[in-house]
Amino acid sequence: MIYADPRIGVELLPPTQDQPAFLQLEFSEPFEARSLAAYCVPLPDASRPSPEHAGTPIWLEVSDDGVQFRKVCDVDWGDSGEESVEFPATASFPAVRAKFYRILTWHARRITDFRMSGAAAHPPLGAQGQLHPLDWVRRGNRRSASGVDH
Repeated sequence: MIYADPRIGVELLPPTQDQPAFLQLEFSEPFEARSLAAYCVPLPDASRPSPEHAGTPIWLEVSDDGVQFRKVCDVDWGDSGEESVEFPATASFPAVRAKFYRILTWHARRITDFRMSGAAAHPPLGAQGQLHPLDWVRRGNRRSASGVDH
């Protein structure tokens, strides 16, 4: 999913101040990833997280069954405030293979581009071998923070 317009994308809205929002991706077969790159923008009119979660970064989790998840890494999105993001947030991590991946956040954000790669280094966006899992979401498959499929 790639949108040049920061007003278009997948919105992550925490359902309460005590529950993070997440975007869950399910692959038909386990996928091995070593890095991710994403563009996102804050949703300025959304409610703020509780003070205890205000400084918590976004994080990536994986699962083999979609029920039991384990944390892979934190993802530093930076603080772009009201501005458009001009560069992607990135994370490299030891290779992990899973059928389910999810990004969690306490902050309301709109993801406009999300890519995972099996490459160890951060490949340039659009490089061969990158997987575009949000195509799955764009087709109407998504799961809410409560775990309900839509």
